[in-house]
Amino acid sequence: MNRRAAVAICVLGTGIGSRASAQPARGDGRADLTGKILTVNGPIAPMELGETLMHEHLFIDIRFPDRAYPRLARGMSDQEKEVFESARFAVPSTPERLAFWNREVWAPDLLDGLRKGWMTKAWLRITDSAAVRWEVEEFKRAGGNAIVDATPIGLRRDPVKIRAVARATGLHVVMGSGWYRWP
Repeated sequence: MNRRAAVAICVLGTGIGSRASAQPARGDGRADLTGKILTVNGPIAPMELGETLMHEHLFIDIRFPDRAYPRLARGMSDQEKEVFESARFAVPSTPERLAFWNREVWAPDLLDGLRKGWMTKAWLRITDSAAVRWEVEEFKRAGGNAIVDATPIGLRRDPVKIRAVARATGLHVVMGSGWYRWP
């Protein structure tokens, strides 16, 4: 996605290039945000966005089997369950796979499970603020200026941590506000 498209997605109001007054213009004391991009640290002008990663997940938890699979499975046909269980995020079905699933720390012996197409829940969760900050700083050093965090509410986004990373790194972060729904 190019920069112009990114700005078009994030800009409030009628479109790119609309000029918002910095003064309250609504008559109720609130600022007119038309033409501004809302970041976790406040509104910015579209041209401040700069080089942007448009679909990132700074903090997320998508460990499906731990959370909602039984609820999900009740509404599935047998064919849908078979497809879901053969998918990348399959519910562990053997003691060996379950032990692999429950591994919390990366180790070289995990490569064997990865080669088998197994998943460990540690790979489906991003919670380490220091690691996220380091990666965001790497993006900034490479010339990045903004990130759109697309993590929906149902996948445990963390607004407090997102804002802390944005403040610590000086990067603009636009945070999504949608809800996750099962297909």
